[in-house]
Amino acid sequence: DRAPPSPLAESAMGAACTRTSVQLDRVLATPEPVVLNIYDVGTSGEVYMMNRMLRPLGAGAFHCGVEVFRREWSFGDYAEGTGVFSCPPRKCEGHTYCESVAMGNTSVWEEDFLLGLRDLESKWL
Repeated sequence: DRAPPSPLAESAMGAACTRTSVQLDRVLATPEPVVLNIYDVGTSGEVYMMNRMLRPLGAGAFHCGVEVFRREWSFGDYAEGTGVFSCPPRKCEGHTYCESVAMGNTSVWEEDFLLGLRDLESKWL
C-alpha cells in the first residue's frame, strides 16, 4: 500500500488531480474543423465579374464568415448591436458564396467558444 500524499503535495497538485472522468472525456474530445467561407459582396453579376478580374491582382470586394460548430460567424454593419451574427454555413444572406478555405481545427469546446464570443462582443460595443 502507498501512503496518502502529504498536505503540501496535495496543495501543489491542485485541482488537476481531482478531475472526474467526465472532465477527462472533455479533454480528449476530437477537435472541430474551422473553415473560412468567402463570398462576392452582394448578389449582382457585376461584382462577380469585377472580382474575377481583380482577384488575380490580390483585390476585389469580398465578404467572409468563419464556420465552426456547424454555424458560420460573421460581421455586418447593422444599426443595432455589435454586428456579429451567425447563419447556416455558406448561406450568408445578401452575398454570393464563392469558395471555402480550410483553416485547420480548433481545440476550443463549443460552449467555451460561445462564451468567448459573447465576452468579445461585450467589449466590442
